[in-house]
Amino acid sequence: MSDKDFHTRYGVTPREVEDALEENRRRVARRLSEWGYAWAVDEIMCDVAVELLKGGLRRWASYEERKPLGAFVNTLIGNRLGEWMRTERPKYRSGMTHAPLRRRKRKDTTPQREALDATEARRRIRNENNAALADRLCEEADVFGDPDSTVLSAPAGDKSSYQEWLTGGTQPLELESDKYAADMEGLRQDVTTRCKRMAWEMLIRQCLTATRGSDALRNDIRRFLENHHHGLGPSIDDYPYILAVVDKYRK
Repeated sequence: MSDKDFHTRYGVTPREVEDALEENRRRVARRLSEWGYAWAVDEIMCDVAVELLKGGLRRWASYEERKPLGAFVNTLIGNRLGEWMRTERPKYRSGMTHAPLRRRKRKDTTPQREALDATEARRRIRNENNAALADRLCEEADVFGDPDSTVLSAPAGDKSSYQEWLTGGTQPLELESDKYAADMEGLRQDVTTRCKRMAWEMLIRQCLTATRGSDALRNDIRRFLENHHHGLGPSIDDYPYILAVVDKYRK
């Protein structure tokens, strides 16, 4: 299948799929290293890639309000990690009671901890997912990405930033999203110039909820802030999910 055919079928290019997998690899490596199974990173990533090709991408492409592909891959990885710890880690594999040797490859110097019990691993996965819904809009690494990357990271990934922007106070702790405070002020001015002040409050409050519609709204806001950060002069007229919230409060 050509790249063009691939894009026509799934709405993304093969390179975008590779990038989505790669941006999640660090999280998999961190978790498995903490659990004592760092050698299994490639296995998990290959399983998720196969799942994408066997139906995951079609399912993702069918969503009307779909999350970024990287976030969808993150969900698949969480499910696969839980399944792997429950049924496929070495304890359950016939004739295999230790990690396989990796010959003629660069030695992984990541410190290994004692292998984590499968029940405890699943508990940690659940806790991380629950924390993401209750306390954070997403993991900081999902939003701000690799600090060594040349790509501008998307802003406003943590809930406390939205709470701070709602109240207009001064954050007691320095957050990565502080650098986008001026960009958020630009969005506030765009909204309040056209709409009543209540529109701004409702916009931010909507961002503090954990729903699929709010995910789409936060993505719109991230794109607005990123473009504003680049000096592109964005307008809320180009962001349908922002407009859907504030239009009812037009002056």
